[in-house]
Amino acid sequence: MKPARNLHLLLVPVVACLALTQQTSQTQSAKQLPQSQAVPDSNASIPDEVPDEELAPAAVELDVSHTSPLIQVLYQATRETKERPTLDRLAEAKRLITSNAEIKAVDPQGRTALHWAVFGSSYTSNPKVLVAYEEIANELIERGVEINREDAYNNTALDYLLYSPNFEMQTLMMEHGASSGFLAGVFPSFSQSSEAKPQARAPGASMPVQADLASGKTIDARLNVPVYSDRSRTGDPVEATVTYPLCTDGEQVACNDGELVLAPGTKVSGTVLFAQKAPDKYSRPRLVLDFSNIVHRNGQKSQLYARVLSVDNARETVRNNEILGIVQPHASGKASIAMAAVSAINPIAGYTIKGIQTVYGLSVRREILFPPGTDLQLQIVRPSMLKQKEPWPG
Repeated sequence: MKPARNLHLLLVPVVACLALTQQTSQTQSAKQLPQSQAVPDSNASIPDEVPDEELAPAAVELDVSHTSPLIQVLYQATRETKERPTLDRLAEAKRLITSNAEIKAVDPQGRTALHWAVFGSSYTSNPKVLVAYEEIANELIERGVEINREDAYNNTALDYLLYSPNFEMQTLMMEHGASSGFLAGVFPSFSQSSEAKPQARAPGASMPVQADLASGKTIDARLNVPVYSDRSRTGDPVEATVTYPLCTDGEQVACNDGELVLAPGTKVSGTVLFAQKAPDKYSRPRLVLDFSNIVHRNGQKSQLYARVLSVDNARETVRNNEILGIVQPHASGKASIAMAAVSAINPIAGYTIKGIQTVYGLSVRREILFPPGTDLQLQIVRPSMLKQKEPWPG
């Protein structure tokens, strides 16, 4: 019982000292601040941290200098991190649309101004910014923009809203006849009636050629560029490199003669279909990658219909092609004061707590970050043919 009594005697002055320090600090702050900014009394509950509503700086800067002024302004809006500059960019875009800007112009990736309006609206949680993007999209549609144009990744503007929580923009697009190239490509039955019956093959007709990239086969690939949930933007390009040979019977260490389909070192290109930082401390960050092209050595591309099956990372979870981050636990102000009191009583315990907090804070990063070299496993969901097959001396 004596150690417990000694611990109690140590706690009394420490807690009293903390309370006195807190009261003195609050009194001085209340004297220095105006009445409207005075600190609440010590008996009031300590509020939780207010989440930062600003966006992190974009990780990728694209060259849009050779595109139309309207696309340039909308691109710049997606790179802004604060509300006021973003709204200024969107107001400038509205003026360009009103003054008969090139509505049907496209960028080097085949994307229209509507694509870029959707990019900015897909991840925003700011009501004012969202309304401004909706007004721009409505103006573009009414003035004849090609609403179902597919870009270099076979995605329409609506595809970049499939994982977005902004249903208002989705509704606007669908009311004007927008369709999905992504769903039609990945799920062939999406554009067909469920009651449709397969047509009978004519007598003597040849059997269909077996696809090079068959459904269900997996491809191991390694990222060449970093991707983030908070710093990547919807529409950013993504590239990876195949790491294991894909044979006709699946991934193997080596293929028999004539059975090689994809050689290690083959490039796979795609785009960020959706990226959103955690909106609050109770929600998960989200990231969706769309790998849609096999890039051959001469620059020619073959279509790829695949989804991310897994990531070589123990923290994130992959569900239906969507990568979900972790929910980081949140320590309240009172818990922090309690830890400080323990540190004052026992310096050794204090150093231990501080070390654990430091390591935990460094290792448990809330947002998703996949640096170059992160291994992914892709699963082919629709068969396709390769325009060429490359040799592999390995």
